[in-house]
Amino acid sequence: MIFFDIDDTLFDYKTSQDIAASKFCDMFSDRLIPEKSDFVKVWDTVAREHMKRYLLGELTFQEQRRERIKAVIHGVKSDKEADLLFSEYYSFYQSSWQLFPDCIEALDILRYKKLGIITNGDLNQQKSKLKKLRIDHYFSFVVTPADVGEAKPSPKIFEYANKLAGVSADECWYVGDDYENDYLASKQLNWNSIWLNRRLSNKNLEGMYSSLLEFAKSII
Repeated sequence: MIFFDIDDTLFDYKTSQDIAASKFCDMFSDRLIPEKSDFVKVWDTVAREHMKRYLLGELTFQEQRRERIKAVIHGVKSDKEADLLFSEYYSFYQSSWQLFPDCIEALDILRYKKLGIITNGDLNQQKSKLKKLRIDHYFSFVVTPADVGEAKPSPKIFEYANKLAGVSADECWYVGDDYENDYLASKQLNWNSIWLNRRLSNKNLEGMYSSLLEFAKSII
């Protein structure tokens, strides 16, 4: 059973987010708290900060969206206004969604194996993403923190996925871009762990691949 992360593994999250942030910045340039030239970088930092708070249970998914808006836009007077502003950003984000170029070819190679998803994202958003990107049919199931009450790198989310798969731990594979949350967390449970390191920040690690296609071709 091969499980995948979604964001920055199958789906080019950073590019999609940066495009959307740039368009949102242009639309609301007169209300920005950060300098316009810094907005894309600041938005990424704010997004990571509040997503972490959501995963720790400090905020709901909707609340972390509101906090992101309040951190970058002057004069947000209500949650309703924050929601409306985020919906503007989200429309840009959704229209910018894109897979990595090697994703479809790699999944086609692996499609005769049983495939699944383990993601720290919101279930509805991630299912919508898979469907819009037309790759939902490759996967038997999607596991999120909502299933177990804890997010990666907690062993509970991997153990839950392992149980759903109905195989032993050494028959499970996990492919993800985050060294700690994906690679180390699954490896500690005796899974076959793959670090998808597209940016080649470390070239000497066992189980590291620079592309999804490289990995797919290596196990057929």
